[in-house]
Amino acid sequence: MVNQYAGMELYQVRVFVNDPDPADDMAVKVYGMNQDYLPGALLAEKAFAPLMLDWNTITLDTPIPVTGEDLWVACYTNQTTSTTHAIGTDAGPAVYNGDWISTGPGWGHLAPGIDQNWNIQGVLQGDPIEGWLSVDPDGGTVVAGDFDDLTVTYDASDLILGTYNAKFVFITNAPENQYLELPVTLTVVDGTGIGEGEGSRIEMLVYPNPARNVVNVQSNINIDRLSIYNHIGQVVSEVLVGNTTANVNIDG
Repeated sequence: MVNQYAGMELYQVRVFVNDPDPADDMAVKVYGMNQDYLPGALLAEKAFAPLMLDWNTITLDTPIPVTGEDLWVACYTNQTTSTTHAIGTDAGPAVYNGDWISTGPGWGHLAPGIDQNWNIQGVLQGDPIEGWLSVDPDGGTVVAGDFDDLTVTYDASDLILGTYNAKFVFITNAPENQYLELPVTLTVVDGTGIGEGEGSRIEMLVYPNPARNVVNVQSNINIDRLSIYNHIGQVVSEVLVGNTTANVNIDG
């Protein structure tokens, strides 16, 4: 959700406060990424004295770098009176990640009759880095036992020669496979003298890295033949491609 803001920093949290008991404690909290339904480690926490029926802006003691992994931005209260509603909500309708609540050890959504989202905002500063890797679609629903094709796109037009590393992170609510990382390597080399014209560049995207049972390769030029070597220099797979993309099964 925050991949487009990678390189920036989360430095403030804004919360609309309704009518808490003046004796109640309130604090903003920021958690890292974990499961689809469960936040990760606590990254920041700051108590504040609320202004009622107004937006409250809380500046974190230490800004949190945005790496592209999800952040859970939350507001805590030890609400002591059941008739008060400390944290404000919008007019709805609720979005999947807009109405999480925890009143005990776990997390869930607001009651079905409350089709709204919390009025909690994360405020960023700085400039995002130039992204070179994307996937489409970046979210959705897949029926059990079915599959969906994802399109991986890379753009090295603004990159200098060298090797770049990234990773795809997949988070699902499937109990047996809730979190999956797929490492990716992009190598940009000088294509001069390889038939691509003076000053041209060859871009090669390989994933996953390290390889598993299947290696996926994309390039900005046509791939005639693809050879896969092991760590001692032996050829473990070799295929004729004749395309700009290739999928090689290295399990034999």
